Amino acid sequence: QWEDTCKAPEDQMCIVKPCLYSNETACREDVMCAWNASGCAVATCAHYPDEKCCNRDDGCYWNVQQAPAVCSQLPCRLLGSEGTCNADRNCMWEGSSSTCLEKQCGKYTTRCPCEADPDCFFVVGSNHCTFQRYGTCPTLDVVVLLDG
Repeated sequence: QWEDTCKAPEDQMCIVKPCLYSNETACREDVMCAWNASGCAVATCAHYPDEKCCNRDDGCYWNVQQAPAVCSQLPCRLLGSEGTCNADRNCMWEGSSSTCLEKQCGKYTTRCPCEADPDCFFVVGSNHCTFQRYGTCPTLDVVVLLDG
């Protein structure tokens, strides 16, 4: 298999074909792989070699929860049906593309639609919409004193 993602064509190199697991559990344990209807396959974002390349893809994020960090598919993108997507409060179904996306409270530009979404909160002072879990937190002042 040739790998040339986010590299110039002259940088192509031959690598061992990954994700040859025949068992779902083993496949899901490998961060480079994903289980689908056809079996084990290379995860959509796993082929990006670094954070810069990873972040160019709207469906991926640089996952620092893994050691070493890897490029992973955004969690909502893994939910393939409208029902499972809408059941996850962090996700929203985009009907025109039949895709599950991460909920974006920032898409609301006025108070009424923002507050109509139970997961969003309108911050009056700065006139923007944010996730409920962040919007109700007070601002934090941090003071550092140095004695020298």
